[in-house]
Amino acid sequence: MHLASIERLDEYIEQLYSDSSDEKIQVARQLLYLMHEAESLEVMISHESLVGILARTLRDEYKKNTELSVYLSAFFFVISTYSQLHPILIQNQIGDTTMKIIELNIDRYEERKKVIENIKKKDNNEEELKKLKMLERKQNRLFWLCFSILYNLAEDIFIEKKMKRRGIIDYLVTMLDRDNLSLLQVVFSFLKKLSVFAENKNEMHQEKGIVTHLQKFVPCPHHQELCGMVLRLVYNLSFDPEIREQFDSQGFVPRIVTLLKHAPFRGITIKILYQLSYDDKIKSTFTYTECIPIVYMLVVQFPEEKVGEELIGLAINLSTNPRNAEIMSDGNQLENLLYRALKYGDELLMKLVRNISKHGKTQTIQEVLEKHIKSFLKILEDKNSNMDFTVEVLGTLVNIDLDENWAKVLSNSNLLDFIQRHLVVGYAEDDIVLECIMLVGTVTASEKAARLVSNTLIIKLLNTLISEKQEDDEMVMQIMYTFHKMLYFKATRKIILDETRAVNYLLDLLPDKNPRLRKMADSVLSVVQEYDEEWREEIKLKRFQLHNEEWLSLMEQAELGEEWEESSEEEADQMHWADLSDLDAHMWEESSEEEA
Repeated sequence: MHLASIERLDEYIEQLYSDSSDEKIQVARQLLYLMHEAESLEVMISHESLVGILARTLRDEYKKNTELSVYLSAFFFVISTYSQLHPILIQNQIGDTTMKIIELNIDRYEERKKVIENIKKKDNNEEELKKLKMLERKQNRLFWLCFSILYNLAEDIFIEKKMKRRGIIDYLVTMLDRDNLSLLQVVFSFLKKLSVFAENKNEMHQEKGIVTHLQKFVPCPHHQELCGMVLRLVYNLSFDPEIREQFDSQGFVPRIVTLLKHAPFRGITIKILYQLSYDDKIKSTFTYTECIPIVYMLVVQFPEEKVGEELIGLAINLSTNPRNAEIMSDGNQLENLLYRALKYGDELLMKLVRNISKHGKTQTIQEVLEKHIKSFLKILEDKNSNMDFTVEVLGTLVNIDLDENWAKVLSNSNLLDFIQRHLVVGYAEDDIVLECIMLVGTVTASEKAARLVSNTLIIKLLNTLISEKQEDDEMVMQIMYTFHKMLYFKATRKIILDETRAVNYLLDLLPDKNPRLRKMADSVLSVVQEYDEEWREEIKLKRFQLHNEEWLSLMEQAELGEEWEESSEEEADQMHWADLSDLDAHMWEESSEEEA
């Protein structure tokens, strides 16, 4: 064997026409060697017939000679790594030939497997298994080259769609049963690229059962590059609710959580877990993993002032589950979260605290929050405070259950002034207004607190708001709920019933299209009936009218019908036939002549 030389290129081309397979293999090896030299590569690519002859040889020989197919595929693989040379491959139908090579070799492997399954004798079976393993090893290199060529050509989205129609997804998923690391890396890269499009993702899930195939690869932390590729594919798939549910049912959540302990995979793992934490059912799965303690440590030890959005987003999603919220507040954890949130003014971290205060119903949580009420009020008084942070602080105050002690807080602070100021129409953003409305309902927890509230303009401002914001169902709902709480206390009830038109507005809401608003309005009016005799009958009448609305409508129509009939009879009595005796007879005669 002589050293390959670009000077002998024409000689190599001539040898490709030889009938000897060994000679063709030898030539293919020498040409492949030359491809690694930049100068030789340029000469070979620019040769008028070399690439075409090699492409024809591959088409003619791929069914007969696997070794020759490997060397020729390697030659085209080198070309495929240069995007500007892709037109050469397309012109010579290399993509089509490569797909045929993959299909042929997959069929050969499946046929060999069937043969083994049909063999019953143990000795023969072991021999066939050895042959199958040898075939698999030979094919793995060829598959790696073929899929790499196609992956590079798939830079062109049009070419990628053609591959999809030819069944590339099926071929790729089939490769997941193999254990060759290099092959799996290109397969996962290709699947990840294809999964960006919904139709490809749907085929992987619905037709190929991709989730089941992925089980053995999650986790695989000892193969860092492969693990990263697998996780990126899982992330793309996790946007689909059905696939998320399947990930949960097949036990992926605890396995993915273990990768949080490995720094190289932490970023992509948090993204995946964030997607999975969208679903309420899956949130409960997190309760029985190490996820919450790990996430807590990552949050409190985050190196920057504000916690990363995806990390804190994961924590926020998890905290909407009551048990998860309680786990997050264990020991000094809630205290530490609050300290960091207040120190750096991190609105998303404060949102996490708010969620814990809302969903975690333990005495420990309430005690921690009560200790920080002064800090919360101080933030409300700070005119330079971030609006989003203020919203979360207000939301947290809403969830603090002080009962009668709220009167003491109101007496010793400017909280009612803050609320009154922000309830003025147009003064504040709707988010702050909504939180202030809910906070009024929270603090009105005793007769003493109600008297303090009644000494302000808050109730009248709420009455104005319910009219001004009538298109905002959530705000109307919260105002009604606040009225509902206030009606149980004499001081606030008197103002609502005597100095506002709140009851009239509630009556107007009884036939509203929104069932939640109808139900809340009806509930508030029931309380009004308990305390006010004058409104009792009017509310009763309104309910009767609504309940019998269809019947009343029919009755009204019937009455209108009777009136119409009477009117018709009167008009008929007034009608009489016209006197035609004075018509000129000649008119008829002339008309008859004209017709004739």
